[in-house]
Amino acid sequence: MATKTFSHFLLIYCIVLFNSTCIAQKIYAEYVTVYKAIQINEHHSDTLTSSKAYNVKVPPFLYAYSYANQKSYFSLIKGPGKTTATIITENDPRPIKDVIDFPSKECIFKDLKKNAMYVTTTDSKGNHAQQKTLNKYAWKITKERQTILGYTCLKATCIYNEVNITAWFTKQIKVPDGPLKYHGLPGLILKVTTGPYYETTATCVEVHKK
Repeated sequence: MATKTFSHFLLIYCIVLFNSTCIAQKIYAEYVTVYKAIQINEHHSDTLTSSKAYNVKVPPFLYAYSYANQKSYFSLIKGPGKTTATIITENDPRPIKDVIDFPSKECIFKDLKKNAMYVTTTDSKGNHAQQKTLNKYAWKITKERQTILGYTCLKATCIYNEVNITAWFTKQIKVPDGPLKYHGLPGLILKVTTGPYYETTATCVEVHKK
């Protein structure tokens, strides 16, 4: 009951945020996430039990992102949901078909001013909601550069939960935020790679100055 109540509250809150950003929106972007590998902890076959990352082929995820007044809303537009994925293991060259329960709905709301994050997801097992403080990323900014959508981006790296994270952010858009749960750099993150697992890249960015 508590989860449903919180989920309902968050839905209303996000609607209010979205409506307000329509009036005074500063940033709108779209991102695509492509899975490269997946971590297998258990498998139906007794011969395949591992925690390593294996190559996986699934359709990409499409997201919408909006930012205004130190608040951002990152929501899933289209994803594979519960789907049959092709998994390639190093022990067996033959592809393995397995069902993966990806979220059919996902929303990540970040309030940078209050250091708070609210996450809601929906999969085949139901609705899930979580409220927590923002993740802390110990970013190290390098001198490497890359151009994304016409913006000059700098490379930043960190390790979070034993996973290597690489982000490309632009100081041309002075927003300390980015896609998914990432934030904390002096510019909008336009591309981020999470270990060997997946990569999220901006496909369009609109800046609306007040």
